[in-house]
Amino acid sequence: MRVGICKDWDISERAGGAQRAMQLFERGAPGGVELVRIPASSEHLDPACDAYFTGLVKSFPDHLLQELVDSGKPHFRYQFDLWDDAPNAGAWAKALCEQANVTFFPSPMYMNMFLGGWHIDNRANCAALAPPMDLSELIPHREKWDELERKGICYFGEVHPLKGVDMAIRWAANEGQVLDIYGPLSYNFAASNGVRYNGCPDQFTLYDAVASHEWFVHMPRKADGFSYSILEAQLLGLKVYATGKLGIESWLEVCPDGGFEELVEKCCLSANEFWRVVAQGSVN
Repeated sequence: MRVGICKDWDISERAGGAQRAMQLFERGAPGGVELVRIPASSEHLDPACDAYFTGLVKSFPDHLLQELVDSGKPHFRYQFDLWDDAPNAGAWAKALCEQANVTFFPSPMYMNMFLGGWHIDNRANCAALAPPMDLSELIPHREKWDELERKGICYFGEVHPLKGVDMAIRWAANEGQVLDIYGPLSYNFAASNGVRYNGCPDQFTLYDAVASHEWFVHMPRKADGFSYSILEAQLLGLKVYATGKLGIESWLEVCPDGGFEELVEKCCLSANEFWRVVAQGSVN
């Protein structure tokens, strides 16, 4: 089975939570599945593909998205955000969701927000699926720093005003701390003694650096579909201070018995569940 992957960025191009999740979905593809990247710069889709998997496609031109809709081939979509902040949103946010065989959302909260916001009534092909997580990449760093002394406050993820990085800087300053920041920079915050920008290290280096801190701070101004970095920080052993509308909280509401541990299990099984649905062709 040949599956075309449509996404704005790869993890090497933009180290955000959506790109990390796509990386793990792709890594979890079973034997017999061939994955082919279809960049936004492509003139056409790959006609040899048997199905398509779309993530963030805000940069894709209309003609490629129209080809996808008209292809008649199975389409499986992971809707990472509300798609209310791009010029092509009005044309494609609702259309792709309704056309896809299955549209997944990172949390129950985000699914309800998206479907309600775009006035989508048919929800039979929609489901909440927690983003995938690889514990084997996190636990060694937690175990290492459990034996050492964690110090300081950090933020990691996209550095953007909507992520509330400026508020996190002020919070750290009020605590008399320097905020360590890691992630792709799309916001030129004012230089100060209260912040230290550390770039976009590779995954191993990032997890080890984050695990050395005592606190992770996250204060998004806009609703977060899941808040991937919150779960990563907790699994790395950090205390978390977070405010705002967070998709991860809606998962804890539907995991009343297992709570955090049940959510972690859902994340660990997420890639397998995704590819099970692809093989089956529907969520039912």
